[in-house]
Amino acid sequence: MTMSNYSHVETHNLAGTPNIKKPRRYLIRMTIFVGVALAIAAFLFPQIQSAFLANKLLNGLIILVLLFGIAFIFRQVLMLSGEINWTHGLRRLDSSQPRRARRACWRRCRPYSVKAADRCA
Repeated sequence: MTMSNYSHVETHNLAGTPNIKKPRRYLIRMTIFVGVALAIAAFLFPQIQSAFLANKLLNGLIILVLLFGIAFIFRQVLMLSGEINWTHGLRRLDSSQPRRARRACWRRCRPYSVKAADRCA
């Protein structure tokens, strides 16, 4: 196993590690699933409406939490793009690109180094 040292971050040879896929495929699947669920809800609207009106406050809270959860999960999946690009950059890392690798690593690791420096000070 070969190791290179760039900006105090060790990068190992990533030759046997799994290839992380872009989140686009999963975003499409998630959107299709939510669309199917909305289509079923639209089809069953008369029954759902009478059940919803039985306790507006509680059911409204349940729907609000559901919508918040869906938005949160979509946001989390969208935020994976930066991390995936960074890991793909590590995969392409070789000895001919040390300057670019240092810059990419510094941008990515800077928040952690600032936190560590704050703790030490």
